[in-house]
Amino acid sequence: MLEGLVPAGDSDALLRIALKLGESGAFGMLVTGGCDGQGRVGIERFLGAIREIKDETDLLVIAHTGFVTPRVAEMLAESGLDGVALDVVGDSVTAKRVYGLDVAPEDYL
Repeated sequence: MLEGLVPAGDSDALLRIALKLGESGAFGMLVTGGCDGQGRVGIERFLGAIREIKDETDLLVIAHTGFVTPRVAEMLAESGLDGVALDVVGDSVTAKRVYGLDVAPEDYL
């Protein structure tokens, strides 16, 4: 599943990659990354680039966000994202075993 991922270390790189994808006729892209100890991906630093991608291309842009605060959720909506991808975990044992997170299913709401 991760084979097709192209690393973008900063917003400029993400924009360059997206423009190339758009020029090549790609349908869309997934913006994702590793999460921190609280299950956050840290997507905020790419939101300006996502807005530019939406303004300059016809790409469908989906982001894998991890846990977000209400403010980050608002920022995601303002960026023009077409959607978000979420991990849905049924119990805290699975969250600990798979992700190393001490969270309960309710934390995903």
